[in-house]
Amino acid sequence: MSSHFALRHYCPCFFSAACGALTFHLLSIWSRDGETLQALFKTNFPTASPFFPLEILLFALLGLLCGAVSCCYLFCHRWILKFTKTNRVFSTMLTTEKGLYSGLVVFFLASLTFPHSAGQYLASKCTTKQLLTSLLDSRQWSSQSHNASVRLELETLEWGSSGALIFLSLAFFLLMKMWMLVLACTLPLPAGYFMPVFACGATMGRLFGEGVAYISTGRDVSGQQWTSVNPGGYALAGAAAFSGAVTHTLSPALLAVELTGQFTHALPVLLSTLLANALARARNRPSFYDGLSISKKLPHLPSLKKACP
Repeated sequence: MSSHFALRHYCPCFFSAACGALTFHLLSIWSRDGETLQALFKTNFPTASPFFPLEILLFALLGLLCGAVSCCYLFCHRWILKFTKTNRVFSTMLTTEKGLYSGLVVFFLASLTFPHSAGQYLASKCTTKQLLTSLLDSRQWSSQSHNASVRLELETLEWGSSGALIFLSLAFFLLMKMWMLVLACTLPLPAGYFMPVFACGATMGRLFGEGVAYISTGRDVSGQQWTSVNPGGYALAGAAAFSGAVTHTLSPALLAVELTGQFTHALPVLLSTLLANALARARNRPSFYDGLSISKKLPHLPSLKKACP
């Protein structure tokens, strides 16, 4: 069996992207707009000392944690794909009643995420951009929630009003979004799953970072006073690591840096993504997209056959 790579349109696409970028810069200059490079998610990470040297070990631990969670997520994803094909009821509905099945699943998920039901604990009033912007906030929520003089933004208030509630809200959001995303993968509809996975990774990193900030704030570690741990940096690393582990790619590390413009965290983000990928790729486990290709028996590269569960 021979392999074919569609590279016919690579040069025209690259030329179009270069022309678009050049046009954007020229229009910005002609309109006297000083900012020509704009980050999609605005962040305010400190640039003088973005993270402590010993935090590299914590970022590595976060990468391993994201890799382990991605293995569980991919296992559940492969299991539910296999279950929908072997179960008589689900296979019949997905074959003859696709509209009915899609409507039932969408209604069920929409009922859970409705703001006046369980959605009030899932920050469902926020858009994806507002959600990621709040997760990438450099301020420590658990300490600011006890400070009455600090005014929290609406997106932050969606996570709770007390320190303990913030931890519970983040954990509840992560667990609910994970299994709802697995269920949504069974829909016979075209959809983009990268950004939901990216948001789950950011939540995991935020929860980890809030825990580190809560434990280490004000403590003397190796002669250094940890007074300002940045939980947003852990959210950025977690988003890149988890999405990279699920897709078995390293590009989410570069994507996370480009979306936020935070090159100060390039090293911990890349380290977390590498470790998460190494753990997720162990024993030839298939990625999210490889699992879909194998489940639907689509033509694929010979290397994917070894990863067949």
